[in-house]
Amino acid sequence: MRSALQPWEIAYYAAFICILIWQGIRWTTADYVLFVPVYIGKLAVQTMFVVFITCSLFLQRRPASEILPIAALGLVFLVSAIVSHNRELLLSFLLIAIAGRDISFKRLALIVFVFSAFLLVGTVLFAQMGLLEIRHAVDMDGRGARSAWGFVHPNRFAFTVFLMCMSWFAMRFPRIGIKDALMWGPSLLLIYFFIDSRTSAMALLLLVVTAYLYQMLRSKNLDRLIIAIVLVAGCLFIVASWYFMVCYNPANSLHAKIDILLSGRFRLAHEYFSNYPPSLFGTSFEHAPVRAVGDDSRLVVDNAFARLIVLYGYVPTAICFTGFVVLCLKKIRDNAASFSFVCFGVMLVVGFSESVMLSFTSNFSLIVFSELFLLDSTRNAGGLFERIARCRR
Repeated sequence: MRSALQPWEIAYYAAFICILIWQGIRWTTADYVLFVPVYIGKLAVQTMFVVFITCSLFLQRRPASEILPIAALGLVFLVSAIVSHNRELLLSFLLIAIAGRDISFKRLALIVFVFSAFLLVGTVLFAQMGLLEIRHAVDMDGRGARSAWGFVHPNRFAFTVFLMCMSWFAMRFPRIGIKDALMWGPSLLLIYFFIDSRTSAMALLLLVVTAYLYQMLRSKNLDRLIIAIVLVAGCLFIVASWYFMVCYNPANSLHAKIDILLSGRFRLAHEYFSNYPPSLFGTSFEHAPVRAVGDDSRLVVDNAFARLIVLYGYVPTAICFTGFVVLCLKKIRDNAASFSFVCFGVMLVVGFSESVMLSFTSNFSLIVFSELFLLDSTRNAGGLFERIARCRR
């Protein structure tokens, strides 16, 4: 990593920190932040985000050939945010598209690690002191009540631990070794036995195996194989999610068994898809009945790929899916996998069960998509929109 940061990079990292703070507020049961009501704190960090991300974009002095496609796609995601009353996908797009050159995956990982550690320790400590409400979640599979320890849901608590581990691996790569078990080992035990979150436990186990394997095999010139596996697996998970969202039938024994394993996620996805037919640019659930305690409690669709259609609409979904395929094909052509891409592959699996993969703050490996918005062929081997222009010529 370069030691000196450019002004636009400082502005970008500041914007990223603002959104992390916003996420941290949403993930806990806090009513006040530094003696300020939560809604005022959210408004403050959102305003600061807009200022910093705008400064980052203009300080880069990017050419019009890059700005115009970003503006066009940004307008699509803005319309979807207005229609759905949900800004998460728009924020993720902005952080991806404006990342530009030289934003370091390792620096993002460092920021996420430090923030997650403070959020984890602070939330549990304040909950023990009685300053935060301790909620309990009862799942449909009969596991009993699970404590969230100051978070809005036990799964948010567990995923914060997972985020610490993913950022730790990102900082350590390519020096991951046996000693790193001191980080992920206790974390896995904490997630599985104490928090009782199967999704985060399986995600962490998959991350551990993938990280060690990729470090061992990256010198074997297997990048194209790794990228192809991510592409095929990702498409299978996405198509399967959409199939069950549309065609789920509780009378089908296979459907029912898979749904039980996923704690009713496909049943809920099909219910929302049937009762609230998706539109081109999303659907608002502000007036839907409350279904669960916590954030986005009126929309309980945890599968990321089903949520993408139900909440944000067909057009943003088509853009995201096209971007995923184009990114994989570009990387196969360039024979250039990376640890950020490998982490994104792990998060694709997580997306089958959790919608957090759509959020940049929860899935900072999305930074890998930023290269699609770079037109400098000497540094990016051709951007997405440059290739489109060539096809038209």
